[in-house]
Amino acid sequence: CLDELVYDDLGDDTPPPLRVSLQSNGTLGNLAYADEDVLAYNNGWSIVFDGSAHGLPKDVDALAILGDGSLLLSPDAPLNNLPGIGGAVVDDSDIVRYVPATGQYSWYFDGSDVGLTTAAEDIDALAVLPDGDLLISTLGGVAVPGVSAADEDVLRFHGATGSNATSGAWSLYIDGSDISSALGSVDALAVNGSNVYLSAED
Repeated sequence: CLDELVYDDLGDDTPPPLRVSLQSNGTLGNLAYADEDVLAYNNGWSIVFDGSAHGLPKDVDALAILGDGSLLLSPDAPLNNLPGIGGAVVDDSDIVRYVPATGQYSWYFDGSDVGLTTAAEDIDALAVLPDGDLLISTLGGVAVPGVSAADEDVLRFHGATGSNATSGAWSLYIDGSDISSALGSVDALAVNGSNVYLSAED
């Protein structure tokens, strides 16, 4: 199952390369991958981020790629001892930034600071809008200041990111029931220009 996807905006009519992280270990042709890896598809599959080789032992539950090539990652379970962060626990409602050039992680978004506190509020889909606002969808129902939503909805966060001191405001960005009454949990998001792509369980 698709766990997360990212399209690279090339700014023209070229089909954008696809980046994905999958929910379980497996193989694509002769390529073996793990659920903590990020794969790229461009006339064939390749691994562009080997999670276990970079100190990430847990499934990547949500993924976005910034313009400088750094990765925003949210794990599917709490973890610690990430290079650059150390013993602080990164929860499944948090987002860290990984910089390939340094091999280091840093805090990007602390979900508990802005109301993501329950097991159902695990971030399982993530994207970044051109203005820098975050789009997220959660594993289950979510209630944050000003907004209640279901797992088929997408929330928008506008505020201070880039550290573990997170503040800002939430709004409803996509009401999944407006798309389909049978839409399942949104488990992957991507933004390419003015387009938003999503993958749902049903």
